[in-house]
Amino acid sequence: SAALTRSMASRRSGAERLVAQAGDWLRAVPEDPKSRQAWLAQAALALAQGKSKAAEHALAQMADADPKYRTDPLWLHLAAATAVASPTASPEALRLAQTRLREAVEARPTLIRAKVLLARVNHRLGQRGPAQQILDEVVEREPEHEEAVRLKKTWAETALAAKTKKKATQKPAAASKPPPKPKTRTFKEWMAVGDRLRERDQTSAALDAYGRASELKPGAAEPQIGKGWCLLDLGKLNVALVAFEQAKAIDDSNAEAYYGIAETHRYLGQPAEAVEAYEAYLERAPTDTPERRAVLRQISELSEGR
Repeated sequence: SAALTRSMASRRSGAERLVAQAGDWLRAVPEDPKSRQAWLAQAALALAQGKSKAAEHALAQMADADPKYRTDPLWLHLAAATAVASPTASPEALRLAQTRLREAVEARPTLIRAKVLLARVNHRLGQRGPAQQILDEVVEREPEHEEAVRLKKTWAETALAAKTKKKATQKPAAASKPPPKPKTRTFKEWMAVGDRLRERDQTSAALDAYGRASELKPGAAEPQIGKGWCLLDLGKLNVALVAFEQAKAIDDSNAEAYYGIAETHRYLGQPAEAVEAYEAYLERAPTDTPERRAVLRQISELSEGR
């Protein structure tokens, strides 16, 4: 059926993203097989290959080496993805994945792929309303997020088919054609390309796109911020900090630059610097920003630990 074909295509696409993500992480730390990045890469690669047990083993080793990794947003995301990789995952596995994804999103609200997976898990648990609400939030923030847009469309078609009881005869909606790639892109278009690639875990390609955007507008902070998030995901913390600091130097009013600086200091184990940057972020961010709650929680936890 059309729905099965879309589901299979989605799983293949997800596997390709995980393979690319694993490659980026492994290239980042080839000399240390027991680092955070290597364990994450091993888990991502095993999951993409359909080896859930191997993925679970890599994540368990990572958590055993340092229990704090159990609160790492990327660990939580991969652990949840591993638990629900099977289409016959039990309700208990789905609920555990749901909890982990909520924690990942709370710790890093910008981890859009965790939000989309949370929507999927909610939908599989029969929680259609919350699932739809998450997708609406993702699409509102990232109107060109292909997976979120596709899921909204697929679920709407499924609901309509159930309501009319004509699933067998209903023709699938024609797949939307991707916009033609321009021969030359503008700054805004390169930034959009970088954002899409980063959300697909194609980190190296995203870095290149942000670099091209920076070439077109050297005085813009946004490409440096995009590079910073990519480097942070790759575990290249010191280089990520340089990128975020460059963005801050270009535009001191940019709240996201301070958010990136704070996150990087937190991963570097520098709580005082992280708290200072989080507070600077709060001074510049809109009062209704969804990250504010997570930032306040991080400030409280880091302050208590000093």
